Amino acid sequence: MDDTRIGSLIRAHRRSAGLTLDEVAERVGVTAGALSHIESGRRLPSPRTALDIGHALGIPDEEMLSALDEEHSTRRRDSVAGKQKPSSPARDLTYMKAMPIEELFDVAGTTPPVSARLSMRSASPAPSRDGRSARTTARWSVDREARLEALDDLAMTAAEAIRTLTGLLDDNDPAIAQAATRQLAELGVKPPNR
Repeated sequence: MDDTRIGSLIRAHRRSAGLTLDEVAERVGVTAGALSHIESGRRLPSPRTALDIGHALGIPDEEMLSALDEEHSTRRRDSVAGKQKPSSPARDLTYMKAMPIEELFDVAGTTPPVSARLSMRSASPAPSRDGRSARTTARWSVDREARLEALDDLAMTAAEAIRTLTGLLDDNDPAIAQAATRQLAELGVKPPNR
C-alpha cells in the first residue's frame, strides 16, 4: 500500500517534532509497529486513535478526521472500481453497501443515467458551504449546526437520487429498469408496488 494522506501527515508532524515512532506510540498507547503501519498506509487508525495521535503531535482534530475520512472514501471508491481486489465476494458487497450516497450522484444532486452510473469510477461528494464535503462535515465536524446543515444537504441529494432511480423503474430499456431496481435495493429503499 502506498503512503496515505493521513500517514504522510502523521509522519511529517512526527519528524518535524523530532520524535521517534516509539515515543509517539508510547504517548498514544499503541505499539511502534502499529504506528509504523499507519504511517505507511498498510493500516488505518480508528477515529479515536487518529485523534490521540493528532493530540500527541499537535495536529487539529478536524485535519486528522478529514484525512482519515478521505482515506476511507478513497479505499471504498478504489474497491468498488476494482482497483483493489476484495478478499471475498461478500466483502465486495459490503463495500458496495458502504459507499456514501453522494458518490453515486453528481454535486448538483441530479443523477446520471443508470448505465453511466454503472461505469462511473468516482464522483465528487456534495460540498458543504465551507468547502468540505457534506459527508465529512456531517461525520466529523465539532460544530453541531454545521453537522445538521450537512445532514440536510445529504438528505436532499439522497432524496433526489431516490426519486430519479424510482422514475427509472419504468424505463423502456429493461436493463436500465433492472439496474435502477438493484441500486434502490443497495440503498435499502423498497421500490413502490408497480
